[in-house]
Amino acid sequence: MKNGCNQYAPMSRIIELREAIALKFKVLYQSSYCPEKEIVVTVGATQVILQLFPPLLIQMMKSLFLLLLMTAFNYL
Repeated sequence: MKNGCNQYAPMSRIIELREAIALKFKVLYQSSYCPEKEIVVTVGATQVILQLFPPLLIQMMKSLFLLLLMTAFNYL
């Protein structure tokens, strides 16, 4: 507790864990992943789905808006 390890872990989790996962994938599958940007540790599938869905939905809405805008200009 003196080291501040008494609260919830950050969403991206501890960097040492992500580095160990990257190393494991490198050894087992000869693949390379950046622990800071490409590896996320979650408590379950529901959490990751709920974290990924809003940004994906926003991107889809932006794309749809641009498509509608382009279509509207073609008819003018």
